[in-house]
Amino acid sequence: MAQKIAPQVIDEIRQRVNIVDVIGDYVQLKKQGKNYSGLCPFHEEKSPSFSVTEDKQIFKCFGCGKGGNVFTFIQDIEGVTFPEAVKKVADRVHVPLELDEEVVSPQSQKLNRLLLAHTKANELYQHLLKNTKVGEGPLAYLEQRGLDAATIERFGIGFAPENGEVLLQVLKKEGFQEEELVATGLFNETAEGRLFDRFQSRITFPLQDANERVVGFSGRIYLPEGQAHSQAKYLNSPETALFTKRTLLYNFGKAKSEIRKAGSAFLFEGFMDVIAAYQGGILNGIASMGTSLTSQQIQGIQRVTKDLVLCFDGDAPGQNAIAKSLSHLQANSQLRLKVVMLPEKLDPDEYLRKYGGESFKNYLGQQQITPFQFKEAYLQKNYDLANEQGRADFLQELLREVANVPSIVERDILLHHLEEHYHVSLEILQQQLKSFSNAEVAAQLAKVSQLKGAVLPQREKLTQLEKAQRHLLYRFFTESEVRQRLREQTTFVFPTEVYQELFLLMDGYALAGGEMAVDAFSTFLGENQRLLQVATTIFMQELAPEVSTIEIEDLLAVIQKAKVQQQITEKQRLQKEAHRLGDQALELTLTVEIVNLKRQLLS
Repeated sequence: MAQKIAPQVIDEIRQRVNIVDVIGDYVQLKKQGKNYSGLCPFHEEKSPSFSVTEDKQIFKCFGCGKGGNVFTFIQDIEGVTFPEAVKKVADRVHVPLELDEEVVSPQSQKLNRLLLAHTKANELYQHLLKNTKVGEGPLAYLEQRGLDAATIERFGIGFAPENGEVLLQVLKKEGFQEEELVATGLFNETAEGRLFDRFQSRITFPLQDANERVVGFSGRIYLPEGQAHSQAKYLNSPETALFTKRTLLYNFGKAKSEIRKAGSAFLFEGFMDVIAAYQGGILNGIASMGTSLTSQQIQGIQRVTKDLVLCFDGDAPGQNAIAKSLSHLQANSQLRLKVVMLPEKLDPDEYLRKYGGESFKNYLGQQQITPFQFKEAYLQKNYDLANEQGRADFLQELLREVANVPSIVERDILLHHLEEHYHVSLEILQQQLKSFSNAEVAAQLAKVSQLKGAVLPQREKLTQLEKAQRHLLYRFFTESEVRQRLREQTTFVFPTEVYQELFLLMDGYALAGGEMAVDAFSTFLGENQRLLQVATTIFMQELAPEVSTIEIEDLLAVIQKAKVQQQITEKQRLQKEAHRLGDQALELTLTVEIVNLKRQLLS
């Protein structure tokens, strides 16, 4: 796809933005020396291998190999074309930029139309709720539930009327065709093929992605008092090109900055809990879409925080859900987990109504307990502790929980707690724990064995030649004296093809007057992903700021010896072929040449 944006505009946008700020919206970055590190957003990992270099304005994942500049990052994370990525960054730094339609990919055009349909639907639903007679009843209901105008506005709550053709008419006026309307997931279809609003007679709650774009809705049934119905209380959008339930967390886009600020997130059972908690002063609340957290959702949370607090309903189903979620999260995440058990079997909304927002906020801040403390209280209900066998079985369960605690110090504290509260000797507890721990280690080893050869990304092992070529290319790009020296060596060639290709591109770029900045050259490489990944790896090297003549001489010597070794290998191949054919004269000539080349290696 042709590039339609003037180079000077791209340079202006690039110079105005800080890649750390952009990537920080998608990844929890931690400063480590000069660089920032975090969990890669392009593949699942438990240990950070993703690095961002602020002074060079580039990123690199040493696990999956992705790398580049700010535009490349947006291309990869958003799945858009280069011009679209430039436009997104331009919007961020308030540089006016319009794209010609032909530079927007067909896929992006389709997604943009779906997004526009959802935006228009959300605007209509909000208008109907707040400004029309049909919205008076549902608005009164929301106010009765304790939602104020500011909360309704923040969460974009609206109403889809009983007349299921209102939205259809609005979108048709906007130029949407029947095929597009069906693809939105906003409509149901009658047996005769007539479309009508999927959310008719429902209070609508827009579902947003991590970038705060409306991608779907959840609708709560609302009918005039006394009117019977057999429909589900809540109805969600179906899976579409925009909306996938396994990747979305309710309120995550709006809460991201608050989560970073607070250093933690509250996970609630449903979106109404999130909304109620917001009115109680909890701004960092999120909820899954009614299922256990998926790997994609967990990865999303881990990129913005290490701490997650579970706050579900205080009744038995709520506590069961906490127990299930804890087990799932302990097995599938590295999040530091805490639990808040609401008293009196209340849910967040009920607690707020009874005790008020300030009390709710204080309770959530002060009553956080560890997963072990929760499991201890939760499991007690299942055993008769007055009975010896019941107590023994209970302690077995608790020791399994202790075995899951990664910290040796914390495990020791918990064992002493069990010794003191349940009057069992520390030695017996330690022996039993050891058997559980050994079993756990065996299970982990078995799991690793099953995944062998398929998983953990490893940093590449480089030969001396690879290191020398990368080092020299870095100096060639950053030092004008090195560029001049290599230009004077008219026969100089990098032994490895991809480095020679980069060498020629760097030289041409410099001779054309290109800005010798890493992120600018990354933009110059455009959509050549192969060269971009190699160049990013080279630029991520941490070398001494000063270059010396001896350093360059040493690098050239390594490369020259590698070239000689390549010549020796080739001549040895030819020598064997000459011997096979009985060409003694050629075999002798090649032998002499091989000996002379080997002398060069020793000099």
